[in-house]
Amino acid sequence: MGYKFRRQYGFDSYVVDFYCPDKRVVVEIDGPSHDIQLDKIRQSQIESLNIKFLRFINDQVLYEREIVLEVIKRSLG
Repeated sequence: MGYKFRRQYGFDSYVVDFYCPDKRVVVEIDGPSHDIQLDKIRQSQIESLNIKFLRFINDQVLYEREIVLEVIKRSLG
């Protein structure tokens, strides 16, 4: 679709996996080491900046790639 994503993009003291500034969309890919409570706080604070937040787990990216890509494409469109 031609949109650019920045990798390891910083918002204040938080760093997200991927960010598309043109559409204000964050894509996070969570591994087993993520702290769910801290992730919820961070997500809420980033969403308060009028940024859409998409969260996937590693297994979804590995085994359901087409679904993950479709969700991302819909959020950009």
